[in-house]
Amino acid sequence: MNESPTKQDSRRLVVAMLLLSVLAIISLMLGSTFISPLKIIAYIFDPANSPDQFTLEVLRLPRITLAI
Repeated sequence: MNESPTKQDSRRLVVAMLLLSVLAIISLMLGSTFISPLKIIAYIFDPANSPDQFTLEVLRLPRITLAI
């Protein structure tokens, strides 16, 4: 039994990963304080200079990690 992934399986995996990424970003934005997508992107590239560092690192990222 040589089961190789088909193109359809690969496409499903790519779509699932994209959907998971979008939902993770939405989850980072939502909470008692709204954090804009631009601030999240700025945090990803330079976490030390983000005013929302505590909220993202201590509250929201662990929540997303556990959900995945």
